[in-house]
Amino acid sequence: MDYTTLNRTLSVVRSLIIWWGRLFNPKIIFNMKTNDSNVMEFISEIATQLTELNFHEDTFVPTPVGLLQEVKFTEEAQDFFNERYDEVETLFTNLILNPKEDGKQ
Repeated sequence: MDYTTLNRTLSVVRSLIIWWGRLFNPKIIFNMKTNDSNVMEFISEIATQLTELNFHEDTFVPTPVGLLQEVKFTEEAQDFFNERYDEVETLFTNLILNPKEDGKQ
């Protein structure tokens, strides 16, 4: 994935987060329904999808565990995922949990 495509993808993610925040009152949702694990799962899912879009079939490698086989990110994909996770977490925090009001932070 080139830089332009990645920028567009992050822009879409940002728009979705803003839309979600405008649709729902996040303080009510977070007080009543959401816990930290839900937020982490949401952020992780977006970061994973961005990673898969970037690395395609080179996203995961098999990891044998006993009789079962699991998968994990490749080293490069893991680094990419970590960066996207931090970016999405920052967007979510700034736009949903602590939105600016009247241009003030």
